[in-house]
Amino acid sequence: MHSLAFKLLLAFLAVSLTVAVLGAGIIHYTTQREFAALTLKNARQAFIGQASIYYRTTGSWDGFAHFLFQHQAPPPQQQPQNHPPQSSLQQPLPPRNEPHATAFIFLLADTNGRVIVPVRPYRVGEILSADILAEGTALDIDGEIIATVIAMGDPPPLAAREVHFLERSRRSLIYATLAAVAVALVLSLLLSRGLTRPLRKLTTAIRSTAKGEMGYQVDVRSRDEIGQLAGDFNQMSAQLTRLNEQRRQMTADIAHDLRSPLTVISGYVESMR
Repeated sequence: MHSLAFKLLLAFLAVSLTVAVLGAGIIHYTTQREFAALTLKNARQAFIGQASIYYRTTGSWDGFAHFLFQHQAPPPQQQPQNHPPQSSLQQPLPPRNEPHATAFIFLLADTNGRVIVPVRPYRVGEILSADILAEGTALDIDGEIIATVIAMGDPPPLAAREVHFLERSRRSLIYATLAAVAVALVLSLLLSRGLTRPLRKLTTAIRSTAKGEMGYQVDVRSRDEIGQLAGDFNQMSAQLTRLNEQRRQMTADIAHDLRSPLTVISGYVESMR
């Protein structure tokens, strides 16, 4: 059977560990989400800037999807050693009327809602609804809206330094969690001992009273439930001491009152004998 101090220690430690782990998890999740949002924001700004430069240069959106595909397509897979790698100009490109939608993160639609840069499941030339367009960011040049940018693809991957920062943050959170658990263990031990010390004193007083040692008093150092219990015990102990003294006094009085008649009767009996 475990003591109350051990149970309190486990309870305090469990609560502290839960709070520390939840706090570290929330901080880690929030940091990753904010980094992803920042990366997506930077990518959107870069896409808007690239689209603006292209439109200023050409005056239209013709060929913009293929231009993006050539500049954003992933690097070609490694070729076998007996075949030389193809140059970037020899890499197969999709037909000009339908670029791959998986190569893009942001969907671009003109002022009429027609898709210019596709993102799955939409295709080039498809007309978007007003609700979908309302979720995007307007692209304007000199105060004139020329297109709408909508983030629909997977967010871009984090840079190496951002990944390194997240790794360092994760390690720091782990170390902070371990330190918090260690501090919680020490504080839990002190608190559990502080809470059970009055109970131990009260238990000793009850055992002494049960052995007949009257007048035992416990120090009352708090006004909580334990302090009230100690005060009630002190009152009970004082009352038992007073009742025991009254019993002794009553016994002495009865013995004194009976002594004289018994002495007279004893004398008469002796005389009669």
